Amino acid sequence: MSWSGFNKFLTGNDDSWSLSFKTLFSEVFKRHKKGEAENINDKSNHPRPWKWLRVMMFLIGLGAISLLNVFLVGEIAFPWTALVVAAIVPITIAVFLNESLMSEKFRFFDIFVLFLVGTTVSFLATGLLGINLGDAGLNAVIVAPIIEEIAKLIVIIATLKIMKIKRVSSAIFIGWIIGSGFQIAETLGYSTYYGFLGIFSQIEILPGGTQFIFSGTLDLTTMFVRLFFSFGMHAFWGAIHGAALIYASKAAPKKFNIGRQAIWFAFCVAMHMIWNTFGTYVANQTLAIILLIIIQLMYLPLFFFFLDSGQRDYNEYTSSLVVKEPETELCIGSQTTDTSDQ
Repeated sequence: MSWSGFNKFLTGNDDSWSLSFKTLFSEVFKRHKKGEAENINDKSNHPRPWKWLRVMMFLIGLGAISLLNVFLVGEIAFPWTALVVAAIVPITIAVFLNESLMSEKFRFFDIFVLFLVGTTVSFLATGLLGINLGDAGLNAVIVAPIIEEIAKLIVIIATLKIMKIKRVSSAIFIGWIIGSGFQIAETLGYSTYYGFLGIFSQIEILPGGTQFIFSGTLDLTTMFVRLFFSFGMHAFWGAIHGAALIYASKAAPKKFNIGRQAIWFAFCVAMHMIWNTFGTYVANQTLAIILLIIIQLMYLPLFFFFLDSGQRDYNEYTSSLVVKEPETELCIGSQTTDTSDQ
């Protein structure tokens, strides 16, 4: 299948590759004055994000200080550290995607509310849809991926409908935000639950009953493993769900290409199952890490494929506006002529 055919089959748009990596990263290492226009994309009708790198460095620094607080203040500071560390990659990419938006824009307040509500409702849907196969391994490898992806998809569908999203790049951004909330909350839960080996239930009351100490063992493994692999997790799968919904709507007029949606949904579930399989059944951790690294590297070109599809969608949208403009001018001209004749 040709590149054009592949694009048409999966995204509904067979235009040639539109994303320029040179332009995309052209502003990253430049100095930007305070008060500079928020959107500099208009210079070339191409996304040129740059704030994301500053945000990433800020979050890394904040995470390092938060980790230091664990040793200075004590284990009670660990949940905050886990929260900051879990947010580094999802928030960085969210800023990158938000800067890359070319048409539909979102207020910070709307994004914040979407993050909170999307996370809460996604977890609620996961709980309500829960199925128990009677085996912990099967639940982790089969049930959890299907249920969690359905739960996120439901929330993403509702959000795109309520916000009347039409552009691919906006759908990718919203899907990433909802997936990020799910991912950060899950990482925070796993890090504190496994990271202290049940420390919250291992509290010793000192004589007198007025003070206590933690008797658990600090373990940062879960937190750092999920940080290292956080690019290709819930946030990325959420972005795929968002993009796929717009792709599917690009079928024949007033029709929804359920096949195109099903392909991308099946891909997300399959990748989720693979991730959970490595964590559940692969005893050799070194082998599991190597396989996960390969998957993460595979996600990078796929991420830019989605970013390019957003750019192609924007080009198609602006082209349709240009085509309509002369028709409007002719209409105005004819009205002027009629008035002069009278």
